[in-house]
Amino acid sequence: METAAQHPLLRRLAATLHLPAAALGLQMALAGMTAFFFAQVLRLQYPSWSVFTVIVLLLARYVGAVEEKAFLRLIGTILGGVLGYLATGGWQQSPVAYLTMAFVVVTLSVAFFGQSRAPYAFFLTGITFIVIASNSMDHPQDSWAYALARIEEVLLGIVVSMVVQTTVFPSYANRDFRRVLGTALDELATATPLAAERFSRERTGLAASLRDFPRLASQMRTLLRFGARESAGFRKEIGRHGQAIGQFARAASLLRSIEPLRPAPEPYRSRLADDVARAGGLLAAGWEELGRHSRLDEATKAALQETADRIGQTIIDLRSDPQVRQLEAASVVDVSGTLLALQQLRQTLLDLDVLWQTEQCPPLREEKLALAPPWPDGFWLRHGMRAGLATVTALVIENWLSPPGGAFMVLCAFNFTALNALSPEGSGDRGSFDYVVLFTLVMAGGALALIAGTPLMASYAVFNIFIATWLFLFGYWAHDRNGITVPMQVSFLVLISIIGLNAQEPVSFQKITGTFFGLVNGFLIASVYQRLLWPVLPQRQLQRGIAGYLRTVADCLPGGFDHLPVWQRTKIALTPSQGRVYLRAMAGPACPADERQRLEDYLLTLQQLVGEISLSVGRLLPACPPALIEELTPRVDATRGTMKSGLHELADAFASARPPADHSAEIRTALGEWDKLIDLLRTRLREQDADAATGVTLMGTAARYRTSLVLLARAFDEARQLKLSDYMGDVAL
Repeated sequence: METAAQHPLLRRLAATLHLPAAALGLQMALAGMTAFFFAQVLRLQYPSWSVFTVIVLLLARYVGAVEEKAFLRLIGTILGGVLGYLATGGWQQSPVAYLTMAFVVVTLSVAFFGQSRAPYAFFLTGITFIVIASNSMDHPQDSWAYALARIEEVLLGIVVSMVVQTTVFPSYANRDFRRVLGTALDELATATPLAAERFSRERTGLAASLRDFPRLASQMRTLLRFGARESAGFRKEIGRHGQAIGQFARAASLLRSIEPLRPAPEPYRSRLADDVARAGGLLAAGWEELGRHSRLDEATKAALQETADRIGQTIIDLRSDPQVRQLEAASVVDVSGTLLALQQLRQTLLDLDVLWQTEQCPPLREEKLALAPPWPDGFWLRHGMRAGLATVTALVIENWLSPPGGAFMVLCAFNFTALNALSPEGSGDRGSFDYVVLFTLVMAGGALALIAGTPLMASYAVFNIFIATWLFLFGYWAHDRNGITVPMQVSFLVLISIIGLNAQEPVSFQKITGTFFGLVNGFLIASVYQRLLWPVLPQRQLQRGIAGYLRTVADCLPGGFDHLPVWQRTKIALTPSQGRVYLRAMAGPACPADERQRLEDYLLTLQQLVGEISLSVGRLLPACPPALIEELTPRVDATRGTMKSGLHELADAFASARPPADHSAEIRTALGEWDKLIDLLRTRLREQDADAATGVTLMGTAARYRTSLVLLARAFDEARQLKLSDYMGDVAL
């Protein structure tokens, strides 16, 4: 009876437990305790540093990511240790030179954390430098010993992390890549029939359903980089997979492009609806086949070709229909826009089928996998300078005032200033002062608990169980976080400080209060700089991101986005998704729910607008017969000019937190001229008896230009309804 009663309980526990998170928690506990054990056995001076290394490395989650991070951590630790030794041993008696070097090292290490070439090594250079500098403040002649101890402890943590990650519930990026790839194909298979239904009837929500697809594509590119370190076979495939990701992103854009189009008018609807629905079903089946077999069935390819031929013949037949000749240009191009999207989706499927059957694919260069710029921009330079000033301030306070926990205070000031603003929930520096109050109260309670529990912690069993439990819960909690949050930072810094107390020896009241004051004072110093010097606020990040997004798109209008590097195209694709993260962080009286909804709608409109521009600009004239190019070029250039000026005005207005100037007359004129161009195209296509594919390509691309103008007008209308001036300032100081 007892065993039977236990089984439902175990089943409920297994159903409640998030197994991947539990696996990470177990990895953390096992690796942390193993590193701590060997640090004690080897009589290393600072075992907490090895545990710190374990925590940070295992947060990378994948074998390949841990390997990359471990190598960069070792390089950064060695470089930071050497710089810390040289600065402390040689310049500490010259405060100006010493503090200047500290400022430069920290500024550059944080600034270069925001670029693509070994960013983590730069960050570790800074953190190791300040650890050596702060711990050897009273004994600069021993700075070499601190540097050597730091390198030894980090090396131990690296070895333990690598062994545990590869032997205990190993997580491989190349396996997760295949899972995420399957998710992407499933999303495309679900959305494709919905897009085809749009031909016959109104259907909203298609664009919203795929609005975060760029984040999925970005995740796949990240997994590619890590997976290449895990498997030689997978490394040979990254060129193929990199091209496939680009095709998936294009397919999602094509599907989103159908959302703004109106259902087909008669007689197109009755003559083509069945074939369009069949094409949507076949395309969905194609995505599923690629997911299951990495190839298209021959029957599916034949059916797709047959359906395309039938649609093409119907288009030719309808050209002579008097009812069709009486239709407005706008309704005709919307039909072509839908058919072009389906035609290009079919070609994308066929291209993927060929790509995945190719024996060898050229490898993807490492820089093409980088999702950050090659050099830090102004934001990261300011961020680095702010961290440098906070760290120098903490060093001065430690040297002149000698507060309790001075070395820990310097570490906390650096860490919080450098990382708090990058927290994945998007709040940035907004809650810095709130966190000071909150964590002061939490740390006060923790200090009292440590004082009361010190006798218990003198027991190896109690102390090890306590640390292992903390590590497990931390790993479980951290699994689903897309980055390091502020509470996560506080949690592992407190844990490291507790390990550093070494409860096997009598722990003095001063040591415990040193931990308390070190964290609180470090957080206070960081908060002052965070909130008063270039504060990173969600509303300002949104403002900066959207303005830059629109300006980049405007500057790409002549030739499209293909010439941009992957990191910049990825940034353009991810800006709306990141904007929605900032919107959630902006919740409050200054930005109420209705205003956030208006901003959400505006972001979706901009995402659709940029998608249409990416699919249309630079594609109409190359598809035109030579006789039409000269006639169409001035009109295309004029329309691009209207879009460019409109995008720049939207960008300037958002950056200035003001309503945009009225461009409605200019956009209406451009729409009128574009409709005349569409009529001209229809006439020329009939005169030249162009084949259906050429007609759909030209008219469908013209439809995308027209849709871009319509969405631009909608963006202006929505932008004028926003009350940006109410909340774009620092309203929460």
